[in-house]
Amino acid sequence: MTARVPTQPRLESTWRARRSSTAACTCVVVAAIAAYVVSYSSLSIYRHHGLNSSGFDLAIQDQVVWNTSRGRLFRSSIETENFLGDHVSAVALLLAPLAWLPAWGVEWLLIAQSAALGLAAWPMYRLARVEARSAAVAAALALSYVLSPLPGFINRFDFHFIAFSAPCLMTMLFYLRIRHGGRAAVWAALAASCREEIGFAVAAVAVYAMFKPGMRRWGRNTAVASVLWSVLACFVIIPYFRGGPSDSISRYAWLGADGIEMLRTMVTRPLYVLSTLVTDPLRLHTLSVMFLPLALLPVLSPGRVLCMCVPLAIPMLQNHPSANSIYFHYHAPVVPLLWWSACGGASKVVRWARDAAHPRGPALAGYCLLAVGAALALARDNPFTKTTRAPLWEVAVGPPRTNVAQFRGAAGLLRPDESVVASMALAPHLARREKIGVIGYVRTFQDPDCYLLDVTDFRWIPHPRAYGSYLEQILRRPHYGLVYAGNGVVLLRRGEKDQHVRAEVLKLIRDAVRRHGAAPG
Repeated sequence: MTARVPTQPRLESTWRARRSSTAACTCVVVAAIAAYVVSYSSLSIYRHHGLNSSGFDLAIQDQVVWNTSRGRLFRSSIETENFLGDHVSAVALLLAPLAWLPAWGVEWLLIAQSAALGLAAWPMYRLARVEARSAAVAAALALSYVLSPLPGFINRFDFHFIAFSAPCLMTMLFYLRIRHGGRAAVWAALAASCREEIGFAVAAVAVYAMFKPGMRRWGRNTAVASVLWSVLACFVIIPYFRGGPSDSISRYAWLGADGIEMLRTMVTRPLYVLSTLVTDPLRLHTLSVMFLPLALLPVLSPGRVLCMCVPLAIPMLQNHPSANSIYFHYHAPVVPLLWWSACGGASKVVRWARDAAHPRGPALAGYCLLAVGAALALARDNPFTKTTRAPLWEVAVGPPRTNVAQFRGAAGLLRPDESVVASMALAPHLARREKIGVIGYVRTFQDPDCYLLDVTDFRWIPHPRAYGSYLEQILRRPHYGLVYAGNGVVLLRRGEKDQHVRAEVLKLIRDAVRRHGAAPG
């Protein structure tokens, strides 16, 4: 029996319907990306203006960008004299022009971070269209990314260079899929420039690519170059500029005293390491938020999941609770590899559905699972409402502090060339100067020109009584005059005379210590 060949008008009608469907899906994805960028830019700026951002790490990285834009490459004054002694983030060179923009300051960095994380959904959408051959499936995956709390929490927590590795890695994966090795190499290099450990993530993908037709040479060369770069950055560049090993190494001390012993523990005692990870509720929560909202699609692509395990192990093996959680920036390179794995799993599901008697049923069920999973994850962990507290680093969205106006009044009295030591929440607003310190974390200079403090803000303070005593010592320094005091905000300047009563500020400090559960000193 001869098969019926569709007529020309019917073929044209089918082609037009598919083209219209693809255009509609593309418009939905573009609108979702725009909504993400606008909403998270607004959230980040709202937090910052309400004195809820923190010196660690917003002030640090903003000062690095500002100094670099003025020719003082990677100069810093808070933790290390040169930022390369903390992290190797060459991408700061590309972001430095943002410091030249008028009107705003650090807000441009917050907007750039939101745009980068949001735009990562675009190469993801293109990749899913290639692999699943379905615009609807690709749009569903892109929407699941935009709605996921994973990029949202990375975006919310101030500003970090590592966040820019997500769109770079996602674009690299797209070009790798369409066998465009040259462009993939460029985006791999950009990703590796975001932070020192990203080269290991690139190398894991490169090893995966070695087993694909026509990509063996690219994979070998990229894997070797990426590993060499990360090893050079971690064990040569950082120690050189820091004057010793990176402080991040101490977070793996439970595995051993040095790198060789840590590696030996992971190889010879894998059950011990694994049991430590799977018995920790915080780490289990992180894994559940990663896999369950995606309807376990990544599991259907085990080779890609193995690649994801490399950047995932870097934060998960740390004995630092914030690094183990989803609420911070540490998992930025994991996110694109997670959705890359989901794309691989989705393409298999689509092929199975097309072979079924009713292909639309499984596809519709898959869309529903992705939508429900994203909604549940967002409801449980919403970046717009959730506040993290000790033992995690404290991050809150709002409301704004009650002394915002007083802070702006005091900050207006500062001269641009003055060195300042400021409270944690005030430092991000003062970072665009050559010398800025965060109280309690001054490393490279003492005796600043000014202290600008919020003596009622005890967030991020594990020991209120000791911190209160430290504030009192600053207030009693004889060579500093109290030139501003209002609603807990105080400005002391070296060589000035008192214009306010110090006893009133000391009382505020003792009241704050008492409120935070410790007797005043």
